[in-house]
Amino acid sequence: MPGTSGVKRGGDSKTSATVSPSPKRVLPVPPSPATRAHANETRGSRIKGPVSPPPTKASQPDLVASNSVTPSKSSKEISRLEALCEARTKELNITKMQLKEGMTGFDAMAVLVKYLTEEMDAFSHPTLLTQIQRLEEELHHARSERDAQKLDLERLQNDIHNTIAAHKDHINKLKDDHAAELKLQEDEFQLVRQAEMGRLTTQHRLEVEILADGHKNQLLEICEAHQAATRELEQKHAEEIHKLEALQAQEIEELKRQHQEQIGSLTTNFEKTRLSLEDQIETLNFQYQRQKDKAQMFEEALNKDTDMRVQAAITPYKHLPAEVDSLKAVLDIKSQEVHDLRKRNMELDKQVSEIPDLKDKIKMLERKTEDMEAMLSIKSEFQRQMSTEHAQLRQQYERQENASKRLSMENEELQWKLRNSGSSSPIDAASPIIMGSPARVPRTALTPTLERRRSPTEKRKSLSRSQSTSSDTGIFYTISDEKPSS
Repeated sequence: MPGTSGVKRGGDSKTSATVSPSPKRVLPVPPSPATRAHANETRGSRIKGPVSPPPTKASQPDLVASNSVTPSKSSKEISRLEALCEARTKELNITKMQLKEGMTGFDAMAVLVKYLTEEMDAFSHPTLLTQIQRLEEELHHARSERDAQKLDLERLQNDIHNTIAAHKDHINKLKDDHAAELKLQEDEFQLVRQAEMGRLTTQHRLEVEILADGHKNQLLEICEAHQAATRELEQKHAEEIHKLEALQAQEIEELKRQHQEQIGSLTTNFEKTRLSLEDQIETLNFQYQRQKDKAQMFEEALNKDTDMRVQAAITPYKHLPAEVDSLKAVLDIKSQEVHDLRKRNMELDKQVSEIPDLKDKIKMLERKTEDMEAMLSIKSEFQRQMSTEHAQLRQQYERQENASKRLSMENEELQWKLRNSGSSSPIDAASPIIMGSPARVPRTALTPTLERRRSPTEKRKSLSRSQSTSSDTGIFYTISDEKPSS
């Protein structure tokens, strides 16, 4: 838009005017009579003033000649310069005020142009009238459409209300049908569930018995494998612990040796640095005291003597500034050396502060060693306990095996007596032979025929099952699985 571009150009000119004011708006100010008089006086003094030769390095300023200059010329020169400075300041203030007024007018003009182009939009009045007329027509058309849509909305709301009522009736009917059908299905499901539960219970009981027998056999095999693996792991673990102990002892000795070497080197370097710093500090203190005494003597001479004696006293000390400069340079060098030594000392302190960390590491390794020794003692104790339990179990197994053999022999003897007895009433071979108080009867039959047929592995399995079904008093009951042969 033209208005926007005009405003932007006005803003850019404002910025440029702020940075570098235009020379056209700064009006020249005629100098005042006082300013002219001071300028002429300055010009005359520049022409008539004595030209002093430049001082050389070899020649020193004459203090007596400089004291002979009258103070009247100096005061006139100072008053002239003050008046000239005041006049220049007034001219500068007037120029700044004129510049500020010009910038204010420029800003007002820019604001006015921006308001006319952006806010009032005076150049687009015919276009706005055309747009207003078109919008009024669209508004009338939209109102008519709104009335038609209101009628359609009322009709649709009535249809929705009727549809919802019919839908609710249909849902209630479906709920009733669903409840009746659900009740019938629940009754049928209960009958099927009871029959299935009975079948699954019987099947589960049989599977549990089979799994229990298999579990006992697997448990014996696992125990044997576990004992063999335990012995092998214990042997490997003992070898690894021995290796780790040897390696740890070597590492601890190496760390101790390195630690002692670092402490010795750090102590030696620290002592050397401390001695050199003390010597330098003493030298600098001596030089400082000597210069302080010289300055004090010089001040006393200046306070007591007259001007002539001052000149006589100054002559032998003209070389003092150069000597002071050289001493300052030496002092700077020494300060830099002291700074470097302090930095080195801080590094040494840092290295010394790392020593406790190394000690902590050594202590941690020692604690680990103690923990491993404790673990070894616990493992050895566990091994002894396992050996004791193993011996006890072996003794118990031998006792039970002897009892089983004894019972087998007694059973064979009783069977032989039954076969040879001439009793009139036959005794059922499946009836239990009471050898004590009644108790649970195991499933395993220990008849002589079956004992001779079974292998040693089967004997051990039957013995484990008979042990699980024995009573607390240790009395066993046997039944024969088949009738005695005639």
